[in-house]
Amino acid sequence: MAIDEKTLKVAARMPGGAYPDGMAYAPDVHKLYVSDETGKTETVIDVSTNRRVKTIALDGEVGNTQYDPVTRHIFVNVQTRRQLVEIDLSTDAIAARIDLPGADGNHGLLIVAQARLAFIACEGNSKLLVLDMRTMRVSQSFDVGRNPDVLALDASASTCMWLARAVSSRCSVLTGLMWQKWAKVLWGRTLMSYMSIRRRIDRTSLSRISTVTRRCASWRRSDAGIVR
Repeated sequence: MAIDEKTLKVAARMPGGAYPDGMAYAPDVHKLYVSDETGKTETVIDVSTNRRVKTIALDGEVGNTQYDPVTRHIFVNVQTRRQLVEIDLSTDAIAARIDLPGADGNHGLLIVAQARLAFIACEGNSKLLVLDMRTMRVSQSFDVGRNPDVLALDASASTCMWLARAVSSRCSVLTGLMWQKWAKVLWGRTLMSYMSIRRRIDRTSLSRISTVTRRCASWRRSDAGIVR
């Protein structure tokens, strides 16, 4: 659905698949890429015409989609295949399938382009994977709270990372509650982790995030890439 930003009225409707669950805009080609989770496809929409121009079969349940401005490709989680799929925007075809060792239900996805890192939240085993986008290999894995879901970066401050959790098939509400200083990213700013959920936060989850905090704090900038 397209909404006119001036009138806030629906300007157009277009098919998004059986269960549209995530989307990413590719400004170079003026296309919107929509994850169809249960339909096992990626829907491609031309925003200049508000029409679906292609449906890409991914052969598995689909998680979140992200645009990478460095490669100018789309990346999308295929959670039942434990893969991250790379899509070439010039052809809207699959360019690569990247296996994710240690993943189970890899759904959430965040690409930090400047750092050449992708963070992948796995609902099935409560893991947060770190993918080095230079080598396209998983470099680290962390235990987190149950059912991690959506990841996002606060681009206005370039300092904050938000983690939402799926609770009883619902996404929790983010209220801006600061939980822990989490990591230092390549450009030297502090990456923070925030989480707030509608139910009581259990001590086990707090303990797991504290472990992530200690392990991530050793990241620093290096000409050769990330070192620990």
